[in-house]
Amino acid sequence: MSDKPKSSRFSRESAKAISRWSDARRREIRRTLAVRRDSPFIEALRRPETGALALIGLAFLLVMSAATILGREAYVPAAGRVMNETRLVRAEFAIEDELATQKNRESERLRTPRVYQADRVVLDDIESSLLRLPRTLADAQALEEVAPEIRERFALDDALLAALRSRMVENEVAPSWRAAV
Repeated sequence: MSDKPKSSRFSRESAKAISRWSDARRREIRRTLAVRRDSPFIEALRRPETGALALIGLAFLLVMSAATILGREAYVPAAGRVMNETRLVRAEFAIEDELATQKNRESERLRTPRVYQADRVVLDDIESSLLRLPRTLADAQALEEVAPEIRERFALDDALLAALRSRMVENEVAPSWRAAV
């Protein structure tokens, strides 16, 4: 065995290794702290992408400034406001005067009669022409044989002509036709 008493747990070599490691760690921490002592602005200036970002920001600032300056020259009135001077307008538009429209509606409503009286002369004329229609069309075999005025007035076609001719019973208008008219 050895003559030296063991006074410590570690040997000198391991103590030197720990010391070297701790010295290196201290230097690394000092460098980190030294960098952290700089302001964030200075750190940003040290980065290479800061120049491109500054140019983009400057271009944005110039474009927004130009838009603001040009936008102030073009006056746009707010909704509901009346312009003080005449402007040339390329598109036509119409503004409805709601108060005048309401007044016109009310006056028309007051002028309209509440009860309409039927014009008996006109109604009798319509009834008699409808009652005579089957008798008028009884001799016509085709639509071309019917007078053009009658075709237009009653909007006759071949199917309607056949249906009206069937309403004649023994040279008289059928009672069902008279009841329908």
